[in-house]
Amino acid sequence: MATESIARLRRALAQEPPLVASSSGRVAAVALVFSPTPSGLSVCMIRRAEHPKDPWSGHMAFPGGRRDPQDADSLATAIRETQEEIGIDLKRSQCLGALAPVFVPLSLGTGAMTIEAFVFALDLPISPQANGEVAEIFQFPLAQLQSEAGRGTFEYEHQKVPMQLDCIDLQGCRIWGLSLRMIDHLLGRLAAVV
Repeated sequence: MATESIARLRRALAQEPPLVASSSGRVAAVALVFSPTPSGLSVCMIRRAEHPKDPWSGHMAFPGGRRDPQDADSLATAIRETQEEIGIDLKRSQCLGALAPVFVPLSLGTGAMTIEAFVFALDLPISPQANGEVAEIFQFPLAQLQSEAGRGTFEYEHQKVPMQLDCIDLQGCRIWGLSLRMIDHLLGRLAAVV
């Protein structure tokens, strides 16, 4: 079953236009790490630790972070950050492909950040270990994400303006924002392949 799902992920990502590396501005990279679990192929997510200077403090996310000068490329960033944050040693050969980059405006006058997402598939179950940047680690079954379980909206206030935002509530976690955009993009690609 996991092998079948991995093959489908590979086909879905083959339809994705090649990732164009960002040449300027701030760049971050994340890893969507899929591995077999008793519930089928699952993706690993983290709850970021609380930190007053982190705009995504306490949010659900994928392992990842800003590209460092010593990183050869964004894929190297995703691999390094995953090792640092959850102790999983990814190999380039385990990368099935990349999703379209997400552009995030930063605070007024500081430009934007490009976030590049890479999808990895592992043959064996993982035993992730959180570092200080990570409060908790979760694995969400791909089949559950595809089933629309936990889909809904929640009220969020931005600059004193309330708004309704899409989310997925699973295992006591609320997935929304950038992470939800990445999940939905991947699910859309999967729905387009047989």
